Amino acid sequence: MSKNPQTAESCINGWIQWHTKYGTLPKTIRGYKSIAGLIVKTFREMGLTDLPYRWKDADVLAIRKYWADEGLSVKTKKGYYFVLTAFAKHYGNDVGERNKMRWEYDPRPNVKWLTLDQVRVVMATPMTEMEAMCIHFMLCMGLRRVEVIRAKLKDIHPDGEYPYVFVDGKGHKRRKVPFNWSTADVLGKWMKRRAELVKLGQKKATHKHKHFVDSDNLIVYERNGEIHPYSELHPNGFDAAVVTSVSIRCHIPFSNHTLRRTFGRELYYKDVDPIDIVTLSNLYGHESINQTKAYIGPDPRRMAQGILKTAY
Repeated sequence: MSKNPQTAESCINGWIQWHTKYGTLPKTIRGYKSIAGLIVKTFREMGLTDLPYRWKDADVLAIRKYWADEGLSVKTKKGYYFVLTAFAKHYGNDVGERNKMRWEYDPRPNVKWLTLDQVRVVMATPMTEMEAMCIHFMLCMGLRRVEVIRAKLKDIHPDGEYPYVFVDGKGHKRRKVPFNWSTADVLGKWMKRRAELVKLGQKKATHKHKHFVDSDNLIVYERNGEIHPYSELHPNGFDAAVVTSVSIRCHIPFSNHTLRRTFGRELYYKDVDPIDIVTLSNLYGHESINQTKAYIGPDPRRMAQGILKTAY
């Protein structure tokens, strides 16, 4: 007998149970379940297999064409495809990752970015040392969430003319990302706080007769005399401790990816001395400037200014 479930409904239930076991937020789980159900239903209506471990390249291309024909928004199609990819991957099928696509631009303003005024509100929001460090990494350096979680103490190089971080990026490709004085300031404050957490952990471990071991990760938390890094496989704890916490406090909804996108958008569309697309792409760790263009999106202000320059 196959180890995989024999019905699509059983596949969805198995996937959802896995997310529940590993602490995915209930709201996220409900979204995954609903979208997976829609995907399965669409495959059936198209006369294709509804079992995620049997999906082939042609099936994925067919459902993407169906979504396009239905006129779904870019945001909706991205969400559906993310679920499709993760759902299939759970059952050992990398069909979604094999068929990556470049999404068209979404011209709506501020769909995936913060305005400069919103950025100022976020940065002015009172934060813990760890929150400030992580927000700076994402908003002021454009790092991915997983890159912040993976950062090691040895990766930080604060001295020299250009202080920088060695970033362990997508596919574990490493790159240098410099940081400015404001990030250096919050880094110094976090390192002091981190040292306090280590001392606290040592004290608790001694009291409980436990062997204390520090982590080599930069971003950590202390619990019961132990220092723990956040999980890159299940980053919901990191989101709750940093992104969601700050977002609620400043009354501006954003995700870690919103901060990363905003970083590049603000640099590229600066009125004075903007950064070029190639440099920005290298800072992001992108393989193509086309991906970077999709991140920063069109600028409605420049579009309006361009129309005003017509000579007729």
